Amino acid sequence: MLKNKEKYVEIGSMLAELHLNYENQPSWSDVEVVISSDTPNYRVTKMKHPKKGDLDTIIYNEHITITNIPEKAYDYVVNGRPAIEWIIDQYRVKTDKKSGITDDPNEFSDDPKYILNLLLSIITVSMRTLELIDELPEFEVIES
Repeated sequence: MLKNKEKYVEIGSMLAELHLNYENQPSWSDVEVVISSDTPNYRVTKMKHPKKGDLDTIIYNEHITITNIPEKAYDYVVNGRPAIEWIIDQYRVKTDKKSGITDDPNEFSDDPKYILNLLLSIITVSMRTLELIDELPEFEVIES
């Protein structure tokens, strides 16, 4: 039998709820979205960090910059890579050299803010997941 089984069940349920509803998570409290235009364009071409190692900021596009991203959020890794980096890498316009087909993530949704909101949600999911994992008690099997 597992010691503190109820705590594992409670945290597991919270993690399941968080991950099943990842697209609906609010922006992490300290993260700021800086918009430099009165009529911003939410279209993304290729997101990037301002410079290598500057993880607290993501340049979303020419009008939008996301700042105050906790570096700890990059500790949440999915398949060998931070979840935030997956979003940055996969949600960009790219054209296949061989076929000439363009993959444009801006076409995935009718909501022009979908990709921005997804990135903000993933920052929250990353932080909240790490917090919940930290709350797990030491894994200990007790004899019955």
